[in-house]
Amino acid sequence: MRIRKSTTVGSALLGAFYTSACLAALLGISLIGSFPSLNYVSTAPSSTSYFAASQNFRVVSTPIAIRFSPSTPPRLVNPTGSPPNEVLSISIQVDNFGNLASGIPGDDLVVQGEVDADGNGSVDYAGILLTGEVLGFGHQDTGTASDEFDFRFQVTGGVLAPLFFVNKDIGVTLTSEQSNFVGSFEQDFNGQAKGLLAPIPRLNQPPFCSANGPYEAECAGGVTTILLDASQSDDPDADQLTYSWSTDCPNAVISDPTAVNPTLTITTQGTCNISCSVFLSVSDGVSPPATCEALVTITDSNAPTLSIPDNINLSCDEPTLPAHTGEASAHDDCDPAPTVTYVDNEIPGECAGDRVIERTWTAADGCGNSVSNTQIITITDEVAPTFLTCPGETVVNCGQSTDPSVTGTPTIADNCDAAPELTYEDEPSQGTCPALAMITRTWTATDECGNSSQCEQLIVILNATAPTLTCPPDVTLQCGQSTSPSNTGTATAYDACDPNPAVTYCDFVSGNCPKIINRVWRATDSCGMSTTCTQRITIVDNTPPTITCPPDITVTCGQSTNPCVTGYATTSDNCDPCPTLSYCDSSNSCGCPRVITRTWKSRDRCGNQVTCTQRITVVSAGPCPKTPGYWKNHPNAWPVNSLQVGCVTYNKTQLMNILSNKTPNGTQAANNASTNLAKFVIATQFNLLKGSQPGNIASVVTTANQKLCQYPPGSNTTGSTKNQLLALKDQLDAYCNSDPPGCYE
Repeated sequence: MRIRKSTTVGSALLGAFYTSACLAALLGISLIGSFPSLNYVSTAPSSTSYFAASQNFRVVSTPIAIRFSPSTPPRLVNPTGSPPNEVLSISIQVDNFGNLASGIPGDDLVVQGEVDADGNGSVDYAGILLTGEVLGFGHQDTGTASDEFDFRFQVTGGVLAPLFFVNKDIGVTLTSEQSNFVGSFEQDFNGQAKGLLAPIPRLNQPPFCSANGPYEAECAGGVTTILLDASQSDDPDADQLTYSWSTDCPNAVISDPTAVNPTLTITTQGTCNISCSVFLSVSDGVSPPATCEALVTITDSNAPTLSIPDNINLSCDEPTLPAHTGEASAHDDCDPAPTVTYVDNEIPGECAGDRVIERTWTAADGCGNSVSNTQIITITDEVAPTFLTCPGETVVNCGQSTDPSVTGTPTIADNCDAAPELTYEDEPSQGTCPALAMITRTWTATDECGNSSQCEQLIVILNATAPTLTCPPDVTLQCGQSTSPSNTGTATAYDACDPNPAVTYCDFVSGNCPKIINRVWRATDSCGMSTTCTQRITIVDNTPPTITCPPDITVTCGQSTNPCVTGYATTSDNCDPCPTLSYCDSSNSCGCPRVITRTWKSRDRCGNQVTCTQRITVVSAGPCPKTPGYWKNHPNAWPVNSLQVGCVTYNKTQLMNILSNKTPNGTQAANNASTNLAKFVIATQFNLLKGSQPGNIASVVTTANQKLCQYPPGSNTTGSTKNQLLALKDQLDAYCNSDPPGCYE
């Protein structure tokens, strides 16, 4: 005998199942409009779990229903096997950065159960419904207790696979409620598990491209042909491939660019080595084309012919570049422009101006074939250096160096010696302040062949330089610390002429948080020349105020919770004499008793702040109306022995049966919209009978009873009628679970 699952989770859950938007955007997939679509739910606290040490992500949930097309209703998934079981399980490896590592040995996804697909009372699919290997994993920490995950699986088996998942992957979305996931995979987390499973388009694998190079041929001075080969290109999905050849080879033609083995023809007459490429693009019509290339090389083994200029004699001031001494020329049968280079071997003479250059010319074609020959260039020198410039009268300050790096150096030239020797002799004489002294400096330039010339320079030494001043480093202080130079540092000064320049300072203050002192230091010598520097002193306040909360307090319903009654926090700050004191309240407004959490905050003028918390408990002054749970669990406390629901008056036993998801006569009833509405009509009328203020809820009870006259408890409703009954139930539910006027229990 086949045992069906209880329909307690039936109509309300299945109705919501197909109206929820799935959150599969985490992997860029969507399950909307995909069939068959399977819904699973588990409220067990560890239905979703992750173990950081083993990096195992696991989901164990219960498949509830499956819908095979948009036009068919959902069908329940029932237990199967021995012992009977219905399960959706996922077990994969996710590293501590939240990236998919691998699956677990065996199937990563298993769905088990049995389904009556056409609703005729006969099982159509049973056992292992679907299995898969993981391909992708996504996650999103929503910042709440409900987090989102999604998966992509490759189909590996199951009775549904050949019927509904051919050339498809499996997409799964997961909502984990009551989750303690905080976005980190470096710690364990768990939560409940619910979501959808449906087929999604399979990921296409791109083709592999191979141009089967490189290709090599010998330059024949005419036309060279090469057979190209794309036969090693492949597609992992066995898709039909198309080919497209191209080339950057000069003077080249490809016989059929779309063929697997076309012919490349290159005109090589008058050229040397050719190094170019052929390019291949392979497409499967789905993925972007794969591209590759192969090198094409055409070589030449014959060296060029070389003609060099005649030997030549030069003066040392004449240029030795080939433009003056003659250029070599070359010719090659294959390379229209062979490279011509030269290397000079210089043989020194008795002085720098006398030397011999052995210039070896080399001609090479693009294939590396070369030939060399040598030209002799003879150079002599008989001319002395000349002064291009000589420093004029130069003025320096007292204490300043008179080294030529400061006072200047002549510029000289020699027709043969690239670096003739430059020397000088100084003849000092006394001066009158401010000219303290004068120096006559005689410069002499001599080349390596002994030729020389001279020039003179006058140097005047003055006392005309202000002192140098070094500021203490910038400093940051806490408020209250001394800003005296004894604490922040003193500037130091030096003057080449005055041994004791005067040092003073002046402060310029700006800002508050932080406070900035720009301390300008000044050094002045005996001649009144001065210089300044600036030290920046920053005064900060990084210390928050201190705060003391008033003690926790309990007040009765209706009593004021103003701080004048419940107490004020006290605060102080090391820098701000009047820190700002404020508070913010939060409460469990529907709780009984009601608890107000008052967070006091103290903030100084620099933004440093501190908080403390006071707890204010508001208790009731008497009993409250009973809730539906109270009337169900305390039948002896009922205020009446019978009550009208819809158009029927029921006794206490019948009312208890309705509240227990049974028919009035005690048999198990479907947990549908009419049964749920009847339960809350009973509970709400009891609350009204206990004397609570009815307000607008009385009209809702009247409307609900009118509907229950049409659809007595246990009636199966669908569509808009079902939604109307559930909407009335939600209004009564909100009333029964809110705080009515008066007191709290």
